[in-house]
Amino acid sequence: MVDSSPLDELRYLLDTKPFSHEIHDFCSTTHNLDSFLSSFLRYKQNNVKNSMKMLQSYWSFRSEKIGNNRLSAADVRCPLLSKFLYIPDSTDVDGRQIVIIFFDRILEHRLSEAEILKTLWFFLENMMDMPVCQEKGICLISIFGNSMSSRSKGLVELVFESIQNKVPVKLGSVFLLNPPPWLRFFWAVSSNFMKSKLVRRVKLFSGDYQAQLIELIGKENLIKELGGDLQLDHDEWICAFYPDLNLDDIARSGRILYSTLSGSITSLVDSKVDIACQ
Repeated sequence: MVDSSPLDELRYLLDTKPFSHEIHDFCSTTHNLDSFLSSFLRYKQNNVKNSMKMLQSYWSFRSEKIGNNRLSAADVRCPLLSKFLYIPDSTDVDGRQIVIIFFDRILEHRLSEAEILKTLWFFLENMMDMPVCQEKGICLISIFGNSMSSRSKGLVELVFESIQNKVPVKLGSVFLLNPPPWLRFFWAVSSNFMKSKLVRRVKLFSGDYQAQLIELIGKENLIKELGGDLQLDHDEWICAFYPDLNLDDIARSGRILYSTLSGSITSLVDSKVDIACQ
């Protein structure tokens, strides 16, 4: 008798769940389903029970907050033009993909909860196909600013809740730059109740933090705005997703994305591209 593999066991266990048909529709083909399930198994080191538990958490959160359909680049075009997210072509010294979030830009452009989540999950779900993101994880750099008052607490909680233990992409390291006082206080209290392994992954830096970042990430891996050597070309990065855009379009969209009078979203030209999430 041939022993079943963890993938076989997880596939069989999935078929006993009431949301099984939704996952099959979401993945479309057997190959995509196997790749999808393998992401959870790698993250949980082939523990089928724990993989299933995380998959349930993932699908419950996704169904409620985002929906059951695959995300495409067209779905996140509007929030991505706000430049609140940037993923440079670099890793930290441990080989983790760097992801940068500019929290001030989320507030400046008044992005909705749905826009933030869809944008984050579009990229995270693409990273699920990369084994290194389950094994080594990502290096998340969150940049805060003067506008991050205590009223923004829900926004920060939303971002981290949507990532932690939901998507099988490990938070290998987290750097919070210029965190507001309320976040420092929250971390000082809550970290006492967290696992030491998780606490060691999170660093809070203020003021002249460039030297510390360079030591932990590498100067060649950091964008110049954070004291590194890497040139940040946000416009070029966005144009790679939307070939119909040019630099003038991006600059203009940044000015008119939201009406300063009403705070309502200004309509943009519909995207003609539809880059499917693989």
